[in-house]
Amino acid sequence: KEQTFLEHLEDLRKMILNCIFPIVALSPIGFYLAPKLINFLMTNSLPDSAAKFHYFSPMEVFIVQLKMVVKILYLIIFILIIMLDLEFL
Repeated sequence: KEQTFLEHLEDLRKMILNCIFPIVALSPIGFYLAPKLINFLMTNSLPDSAAKFHYFSPMEVFIVQLKMVVKILYLIIFILIIMLDLEFL
């Protein structure tokens, strides 16, 4: 179907909002789960003598948590995509 320039911009706006909405909506879940997952990984994957993080700057604590949030969001969104894909089969 042939579209005008403004219709293309409207479709682009809808697509961008559809991509950003799940990230914004699921971020609080990721921030809630991140410290619990970091502690779980530290206690269950390392021996007790090595289960310590050493932070060298105050911002590093936030960056480690933010990286974990991104990984959690990737996992949740990947699962949602797979579920939607299986629904269409």
